[in-house]
Amino acid sequence: MRLIAQIQRWFGRDIPLAMLFQEGTIERLAAVLSRQVDALPQSPLVKIQAGDPAKYPFSVSIRPMEPC
Repeated sequence: MRLIAQIQRWFGRDIPLAMLFQEGTIERLAAVLSRQVDALPQSPLVKIQAGDPAKYPFSVSIRPMEPC
């Protein structure tokens, strides 16, 4: 069970205990997990506006700083 917990931490995915025994070797298990990870979206970030990267990003929660 500790091995499954460690794999879940490394890959961020839940795997069934049966998968550990079905694949038989670490190499085959790694191949299955790699295919699953490769199938995930590459980034949860979405570019909302193209433009000058030197400018600050837009945020409704940012307010101008007031002098002390």
